[in-house]
Amino acid sequence: MTTLIIGGLNNRLLDGNYIRCIDWLEDILRELDSKAAADFFTLFWNYAAVSSRNVGYGVIARDADGFVIAGSYVYENKAIDVVWAKLKALTLGMKLALRLK
Repeated sequence: MTTLIIGGLNNRLLDGNYIRCIDWLEDILRELDSKAAADFFTLFWNYAAVSSRNVGYGVIARDADGFVIAGSYVYENKAIDVVWAKLKALTLGMKLALRLK
């Protein structure tokens, strides 16, 4: 918490009493400049589908306007748990984010 206080955020974004999540996001965006806000809202959509012995997972990267920047999808013919498929989709999203930097 000391780091946040020294950084000028004085802990109010973490200790605030927010009824709706959007109120917290609005407070965060007031602290960020427009460039940082655009980076903050770059969306990654992770997708995992599992049926019997077939699994597919992927990720789509979109900008703040919803325009698709890049995407990747993998299909495997093996049995896998839904949780592991979601984890693989998250990993795929992180690799895509590194490629886009």
